[in-house]
Amino acid sequence: MLRRMKTSTIDGKPILELPPKTKHEDFVTFSEDERRFYQDLEARSQVQFNKYLRQGTIGKNYSNILVLLLRLRQAACHPHLMDFECVTTNDISEDHMLKLAKTLEATVVDRIKTIDAFECPICYDVVEDPTLIIPCGHDSCSECFTSITDNAAQGNLRDGSENSQARCPVCRGPIDTAKIINYTAFQKVHMPEKIGSTEGPASEPEMETDSDSDLSSDDDDEADADGNLKGFVVSDSAGEDENLDAELAAVSAIEARNVAKAAKIKAGKAKAKSVEKAKRKRTETVQPHQLGALRQEAGKNKEARRRYMHYLRDNWEDSAKVTRVVELLTEIQETNEKTIIFSQWTSLLDLIECQVRYKLGLKLCRYTGSMTRQQRDDAVEDFVQNPRNTIMLVSLRAGNAGLNLTVASRIIICDPFWNPYIEMQAVDRAHRIGQQREVKVHRILVQETVEDRILQLQENKRDLVEAALDEGEMRTVARLSEHELRYLFGVNPL
Repeated sequence: MLRRMKTSTIDGKPILELPPKTKHEDFVTFSEDERRFYQDLEARSQVQFNKYLRQGTIGKNYSNILVLLLRLRQAACHPHLMDFECVTTNDISEDHMLKLAKTLEATVVDRIKTIDAFECPICYDVVEDPTLIIPCGHDSCSECFTSITDNAAQGNLRDGSENSQARCPVCRGPIDTAKIINYTAFQKVHMPEKIGSTEGPASEPEMETDSDSDLSSDDDDEADADGNLKGFVVSDSAGEDENLDAELAAVSAIEARNVAKAAKIKAGKAKAKSVEKAKRKRTETVQPHQLGALRQEAGKNKEARRRYMHYLRDNWEDSAKVTRVVELLTEIQETNEKTIIFSQWTSLLDLIECQVRYKLGLKLCRYTGSMTRQQRDDAVEDFVQNPRNTIMLVSLRAGNAGLNLTVASRIIICDPFWNPYIEMQAVDRAHRIGQQREVKVHRILVQETVEDRILQLQENKRDLVEAALDEGEMRTVARLSEHELRYLFGVNPL
């Protein structure tokens, strides 16, 4: 084995001279609401994990346990992060995906139905809406699938041929990028009972007030023996002047009374509608999956994306991490440096984008697995060439390798991952040959959460690989052992 590192030397001289790299761990403090939300979630997760532990079913429920960890990691970033649904990362229409789902063999369908939670076979992270490959039905997260297909395409460009084809990470079967579906499409075809109605419950018909009966109810008791309203229809025996005066007075009194009642009813209706509108608005703000539905639509066109970002702005909920990111960006703008922001969740990048655009008024670009190859290339070119574009939001798994972004000298990592080499590769997008400035890395963390334990786990895995001096060992340390799972849930010390 021949291993070269940035710190390696030959004849006492470094083989590579780069500007220094400094790391800063920015610990933030939850607000009272965030702290209460996280502690409640952690308590419920520990109860569920202890149940698996007592039953001896850790291995059998490994994917389900990763889902519990996923929720804790999301809650450490933003309380509403788990309300976002995954967005598909391909341009295949929903109708076409439904047709493809119908072509799956019965044995493949039965196998997928038995899966309670999906774990990407490449990054070993839990996947909520995985990409399913046709015809084998094996899954992966959208970011890793994008990396597989991109690497194959780049290999063809390098070799000048079309022999290199992307392969399924499980069965090594060939991958046709036009023949993939997501799990949502699979459920609609083969598990429709799992798909909830997308429409809310039908609203009850509004009870209209019968104004005629209301206005006359008080007057019914004032009718005389002939059925005439007292004071309104007068006897013929009365004098003409007296009749006229009495009639005008009665009409004025009744009209005034009717107008007052109508105004009162109208005001009551307006108030009721106002209350209902405010109640409906509050319900939409916190309704589960509301953000996910808007975000799903946002991927279709620019106008839908604009509505989605305006929704985030108008219904903004802050978090300690997003606040710290905004503070760091404000400080960095004074130094005229470019910044790369990494996160495992593109939904968190959406929240950060909302603040950058509408609060800081800065220009930015994105690099995520949901973008086409051309869109990602255009984003990199704009970030490198445009001096006004000072911020790039990058999905950790889609952009941790294969990018040269030495134009940036500031890195912000919003959430840690238990495989330390993923983060190390992300930082190396800027700290590489061609970098002229000192690279400063900021890791935004929350103490007394699962992130503390992830950091410790990173150190242990890094020490293990470094001790083995075998970079191939990284593949074997990605999966979490039972002892490590106990530690992450705070059940046992590491």
